[in-house]
Amino acid sequence: MAVTATFRTTAGTKTWEVSPRKVLDIDGLSTGFELEADNNSAVEGSPLTNERGLKKKQISFSSNFHAALGFDVRAEFDSWETWVGLAGILRFGGERFGANSWLLTGAKATNIQTDPSGRWRSFKMAFTFEESDDTTVDDIEEAEAAIEAAKSAVGVQPPAAFVTAKKAPNPFLAKLLKKTTGSELIIALGDVVRFTGGAQYTTSTGSTVIKNSAAGLAKVTKFAKSAPHPYFLVSVDGSTDVAGWVSASQVTV
Repeated sequence: MAVTATFRTTAGTKTWEVSPRKVLDIDGLSTGFELEADNNSAVEGSPLTNERGLKKKQISFSSNFHAALGFDVRAEFDSWETWVGLAGILRFGGERFGANSWLLTGAKATNIQTDPSGRWRSFKMAFTFEESDDTTVDDIEEAEAAIEAAKSAVGVQPPAAFVTAKKAPNPFLAKLLKKTTGSELIIALGDVVRFTGGAQYTTSTGSTVIKNSAAGLAKVTKFAKSAPHPYFLVSVDGSTDVAGWVSASQVTV
């Protein structure tokens, strides 16, 4: 099997590969650097200065999905719905791309070909990513290491020194592994929760309210650790029109 690229998130890993079970290529890879607009600033008694910086990097490419070898292309398309909005590590040829994690902002299918029965036979999927601030590379790597350690440690008794050692709890890992501590509610990415209603915000740290929405069921599609509004919720049943960042006090199960 030849693995061309991977996108590894706290929810798992997507793989672009050439193997006996599927052929998933990468085409039209595009990225680059773009300068932000000038931010003019001045200190009294000093000349006006122009401050410039780089915008968040973008990366895009497309892949061709084919039903050859029994690969269910429609199921693969449907699986990407829950990945849009997740941040993860992009690797090409086994090497990490960029210093930050990447947010999957879009996965759009075009050129869909069907057979006479209406079954999907092939399509092209366009992927778009943007540098992410909410989920760091360290978060993802630490979470994966913790899960692998938990799997390999089944049935193994830890040494006494390990049992008596004290370590500060990691709330991100607790959420990922869906643990609870006392009465504390732990929610993970991809969970369907109950939104209790109220304001939703444009960003996890901002104060700008998009609108107030009714209560209802919603899916957690993004998580911003330690932010004032840590959960990005999207309605799943139509009872609420929530589609924004909300506070922890507005989420329950």
